[in-house]
Amino acid sequence: MNFNRMMDKQISIMDDDWERDFGEWKAKVNEICVAHFGLSAEDLPDANWADYHHDNLTPVVAIDTAILDAWYDMPELETLWYGE
Repeated sequence: MNFNRMMDKQISIMDDDWERDFGEWKAKVNEICVAHFGLSAEDLPDANWADYHHDNLTPVVAIDTAILDAWYDMPELETLWYGE
């Protein structure tokens, strides 16, 4: 029984760490998006942010991936990101 309680506590701590890390990571994604697009990631169509974070992509690589995977039908974002 004690083992289960210990595992529950460890899992809870891991979840809290992941959420905090994801929050900080996503804030950086938003900061970069605002600088390049004038909009945060929250104002753009949904992308797989949790998956990108889980895959340990940097915020820049995650945005690059979102442009190719989620925002492919918005060429103006690609132009803003990559330039002309």
